[in-house]
Amino acid sequence: MIDTLIVGAGPVGLTLALELARRGQHPRIVDRATGPPEESRAIGINPRSLDILEACGATERILAEGLRINRVRLMSRGRTLGLIEFGRLKHRFPFMTALPQRHTQQILEALLAERGIAVERGVGFDGFARQGGDLVCRFQGAQDAMVRRLVGCDGAHSRVRQAAGIAFDGRAWEHDWTLADVEADWPFAPDEAVFRFTEQGTLFALPLVAGAFRLVRNGPDPAALAPEGTRIHRVVWQSAFRISHRLAASFHRGSVFLAGDAAHIHSPAGARGMNGGIEDAATLAWLLAEGRAERYEAMRRPAARRVLRQVDRQTRQAEINGGPLLALREMLARRLLPLAPIQSLAARFITALDTPPPAWLRAP
Repeated sequence: MIDTLIVGAGPVGLTLALELARRGQHPRIVDRATGPPEESRAIGINPRSLDILEACGATERILAEGLRINRVRLMSRGRTLGLIEFGRLKHRFPFMTALPQRHTQQILEALLAERGIAVERGVGFDGFARQGGDLVCRFQGAQDAMVRRLVGCDGAHSRVRQAAGIAFDGRAWEHDWTLADVEADWPFAPDEAVFRFTEQGTLFALPLVAGAFRLVRNGPDPAALAPEGTRIHRVVWQSAFRISHRLAASFHRGSVFLAGDAAHIHSPAGARGMNGGIEDAATLAWLLAEGRAERYEAMRRPAARRVLRQVDRQTRQAEINGGPLLALREMLARRLLPLAPIQSLAARFITALDTPPPAWLRAP
């Protein structure tokens, strides 16, 4: 009998396994993939996630490997409108951390192995049947297993969510976006992100590792919108994607739970996806240890719904390319960004410190 089976060994599933393990539990964690992703995928780790991951020992290693993003530069039609400085935040970690998802997963998986728990890779979850109050889970690549509770951390196309019959309501945006990870000479400081608005589209540029950057555009060829003075040497990875905003009808049905992209997906604007999933996982681990798992839905689904609304607004604003609207944005930015309250509000919003920390979060 397995107390907790976690399906999906991305950052969310690994966080859940670590948080349970440091509380004396021994979850089983499986993943269909044979290893971490080769591409960088999610790269932004916010201050709240650093708080959460400190107790299991991950934060120190993330900070040692990652790059600190200390500010955001807002640009429009080739000119800088202003800077949003994270150093003004009243937080132990007043910055965003850039680290490719592969490296984040390697850190979390190594910590889990140090606690005697190995990820079972090449094991695909194939469904479950209820037997009394327990579940009989089926796999590709492993024998069936009896499980007391099942947690789907297996992404937007979650097999766990589908097997539980939980709807995933929402919609896909009409336009394709494109991202490119590039090695380049960059005209700005390596510790700042750049949000560039033009009449041809919007570009988000973030440091990835030393000498490399993530470019994201609401349209094709993000490199075409790179700031003047950029010299791209190599495109490491490029991908087109269609943004979807969806929310699971329930995060908890009986002994089945959902976390991360299995429960909510949205635009990458604001770097809320992986970070929100990490908070899902840590909250669920705390509730399971407290014997109050029934509170998970009430604690995390409203928070995810709120983020979806915020990110939806951000994404709509990013798609504003018209000249008159650009001019209005430029005027407002120049007048408002120098004001200390606006600086604080913008910095807290971008770093996801615009909501209070969960009551369960304590120093390690």
